[in-house]
Amino acid sequence: MLPAIRSIRPGRTVLLLWWAAVSLLLPLPAEAQLRFSVVEGATNMQISERVLAEAYQRLGMSFQLERYPGARSLRNVDSGFVDGEVSRLGGLEKAHPNLLRVAVAVNQLEAVAFSRDIDVRVQGWASLKPYRVGIRRGVAFAERGTAAAGIET
Repeated sequence: MLPAIRSIRPGRTVLLLWWAAVSLLLPLPAEAQLRFSVVEGATNMQISERVLAEAYQRLGMSFQLERYPGARSLRNVDSGFVDGEVSRLGGLEKAHPNLLRVAVAVNQLEAVAFSRDIDVRVQGWASLKPYRVGIRRGVAFAERGTAAAGIET
């Protein structure tokens, strides 16, 4: 015995055809452009931007960069205001559970120190302790290094 086939009532047929016609007229959503935040004025970010631009171009994707001070950039990505951040130190996701670390390095940082005294020999962060040290506020790399060595900035 064949299963019974139910017919569509005329009112539903018109509604179904109307919905199909309207949905064909609606524009399809464009591929969303990713928005990344970047710490403004950080020289090392210029390198990261170039690396990302090349990588995303090869993938056939585009992204938009938005420049913010360090702390605001982190708040924006943590809150979901932007899709990601160009570059941050590893381990930051432990303090910010909303962040997902993508473990692909786009640059590498090395600390340098400048002094008028040519006899200063830097052998790691701790060797800077006897000196007056200035760092750029909001740069986690410098903040972590000086704090771990007990250096006041």
